[in-house]
Amino acid sequence: MTHVHGAAGLFDRAGRLSAISLMLRVFEKIGERMAYKSIGYHSSMPKEKLAGFRRAFSARNHWIALLYVTCVPVSLLVSGYMAWSFSNDGALGAARWILEAVLCIFFARQLRAMENIVHFGSHLNITSKRKVNDVIVNLAAAMPTFQWVQRYREFHNKHHVLFAGDDDPCKNRIEDINGIRDRVESRQLGLIHGIVYGIYSFYREVGSNRTILLYSLIYHALAYCAISAVNAEFADFFYGRLLFAGLLVLPFLRLVAEWSEHDYAASHMEAHATFNNCSFLDKLIFHPAGDAYHLLHHLYPAIPWWRQGAAHRYLMAEDYNYRTLMHRADFFQRLAIAQHDMSEAK
Repeated sequence: MTHVHGAAGLFDRAGRLSAISLMLRVFEKIGERMAYKSIGYHSSMPKEKLAGFRRAFSARNHWIALLYVTCVPVSLLVSGYMAWSFSNDGALGAARWILEAVLCIFFARQLRAMENIVHFGSHLNITSKRKVNDVIVNLAAAMPTFQWVQRYREFHNKHHVLFAGDDDPCKNRIEDINGIRDRVESRQLGLIHGIVYGIYSFYREVGSNRTILLYSLIYHALAYCAISAVNAEFADFFYGRLLFAGLLVLPFLRLVAEWSEHDYAASHMEAHATFNNCSFLDKLIFHPAGDAYHLLHHLYPAIPWWRQGAAHRYLMAEDYNYRTLMHRADFFQRLAIAQHDMSEAK
């Protein structure tokens, strides 16, 4: 009888474990469906393959991160010095103005890259050690662009958590800019009004207050003095072009980039209202430092910016449900792949 009761107990425990396992699978499926309903996407890859993808592409490498964040300011100095050297050559003639125009666009592009590094840095892309991560991001990217990554993180978390809702700061800002632009009869003047308001609203939303402004001004004053100690003429040339690029060119690039990331009127779900902008022009000028893969970022925010392109190519090859989302392959097109009926998704 003891053996019978023991066997019955084992079967009873096995039954309870089986029931618990079944309940866990049911809750897992419910969780998957809830995730699909909230963001409009669930991966078609098997669970093991998806887990392997996350492990492989979400791994941080602080040495690669440091290389990237260092290359941006170094590229500004090197390109500025080369342009200054060429501009001193009187043989360039009118070509000097073309050279300086290209330089200002490049400067604005690199400043935009710094802004995007602040964005990815707010997700601890450089290192999981928050204090170390934030110090690196602030020194290399946030302070040069009048930001502070800790303040940016507060704003940006709201965008992810409250996406397309009444309290989504990005949605509200874009709608405000569009409203200001549309109230002006002239399209050109409307664009200018939108850009001007966009400058103010951007720094307001990312939390740049007077203290951060003071820190950034001190940062740039020290940088100017350091460059001037080596070559005063180059320091004037460099900061003159950097100021022009930051005040007049960067706001335009930023606004075009932000306009192309989301279409809030299309859907309240992230996967159906967010775009990858994968054209050559997007990556070259408007969406540097991984920002071209904005849809990928919303679906997998832990992937560092330098792994975004490889992760996108992997998902396009292996994940049907990702492949049928919205990817722009040409800067001038509205959509590269039409939005599919998700009932077709695997």
